[in-house]
Amino acid sequence: MADTDGTLRLWSTTASNNKPSGSTSIGTGLDDNLREIQKVVRQYLAAAASDMASSGTVDLSTANGFFVNITGTTSITSFGTENAGIHYLLKFAGSLTLTHNATSLILPGGVNIQTQAGDLAWMISEGSGNWRCAFYQPAQGEGIRLGINGADVASAATLNLDTSTGLCVDVTGTTTITAITLGEGDTRVVRFTGALTLTHGASLVLPNAANITTVAGDYAIFRGYSGGVVRCVNYSPETGANVGAGGGQVFRDHAGRTLNFRTLTTVLSGPAGAAVSGISADTSGDTFRVVYTMTSPSAPSSPSGPGGSSLHPDSLIEMADGKFEWLCDIRIGDKVKGVNGEMAEVLGIWRNVLNERPLFYVNGVAVTAGHLFKTESGWACCSAEEYRKRYGDHYVLKTSRGYLDIHCGIVHPDEVRDLALGDTILVAGGKYVEVVTIERFETQGGDNKVPAAQEVISLYLDNAKAYYCDGYAVSTIA
Repeated sequence: MADTDGTLRLWSTTASNNKPSGSTSIGTGLDDNLREIQKVVRQYLAAAASDMASSGTVDLSTANGFFVNITGTTSITSFGTENAGIHYLLKFAGSLTLTHNATSLILPGGVNIQTQAGDLAWMISEGSGNWRCAFYQPAQGEGIRLGINGADVASAATLNLDTSTGLCVDVTGTTTITAITLGEGDTRVVRFTGALTLTHGASLVLPNAANITTVAGDYAIFRGYSGGVVRCVNYSPETGANVGAGGGQVFRDHAGRTLNFRTLTTVLSGPAGAAVSGISADTSGDTFRVVYTMTSPSAPSSPSGPGGSSLHPDSLIEMADGKFEWLCDIRIGDKVKGVNGEMAEVLGIWRNVLNERPLFYVNGVAVTAGHLFKTESGWACCSAEEYRKRYGDHYVLKTSRGYLDIHCGIVHPDEVRDLALGDTILVAGGKYVEVVTIERFETQGGDNKVPAAQEVISLYLDNAKAYYCDGYAVSTIA
């Protein structure tokens, strides 16, 4: 009979603590121990275990093999207690929730994962009942999706987003929020369901250093930093206007420079039929902020949201570290390389479908009609008319320094033209490549067709107007 322990978890990393301890006789005893060692190595490094049913705690310390099939649909919050360093490859037979915990069940992106049949997870024990998912591979092979909807979170003076069950959460209620709990490096996308006040301060940093009164349907992206500081890195009101104090708007020119006007005297016009009232100007610092109230029809819709200029999800994006990622796999907080070599953080990701819009292939780069390319002679897209439709809303303001045309989009519509064969587009390395093909694919009718449900994606970057998609310089969204 073998003296060697029959499970890997009972083996020690200290040789003198292992068996046999010197009393085994040469012959059958040695044979038995060698066979037992071979069994353990095979069983816990390269063998399928018996199925384990999902439950609040799936105790992997009782698994009798390395590859474990998890059956059932019960949510899992723990994998029991196992020696540090022992790991298992899990396969899920159905849809269940893996519940993220920052200590005991650490999942990619710090959010819950909704499994599907065939998904794989590599779980490593960190000891004392703590586990880390080092790898998660959905059955469809696309990499983990972090845009997971979590349970609603009630508003509170200190809003705890660390305990949210998904990357995207609804905040309910009307309680004023003065602080947010969110781990360093973690990101949450929040939708507000009603009116409440976000209070700017040292630990909750808001755009323009001003309080925000939310409206149902407003979105915000919060990111945690060291020292308990949480910063709102992007705020998108339901109306689509950019955020400012009291619903105002910080204006920049088409080159991205902050406008330094000091006095607003008259609003001459806005979108057709709009009435503008409640005008005031904040003259502090270098920012000219206009605070206004819009009535019928509404403030301009944001062209950077769903329906705006977009790219195909299978496009390759150059990252700040020089590597490449599929557009569909990029996450909020990732670092993209700008065309001037700058590192630009991804603050927002907009996903949409084509519906009735066509898809264009420019030298093989798939874009919607209004997505801009940086050419040798300026910005151009497959349809300048489409760009103007989506980014053409503007206000004409009279200031002490003259008239000011405020518009949406990173480039003024008058500076955008139709892309044509023979144009040259900036590519990685600072060179320009001639446009030799522009193909149009329709979602309905014609010989060239694409599905109306084809997904398209846009990135919102914090520090760059353009980045490289399939090697070509394209614009970020406004």
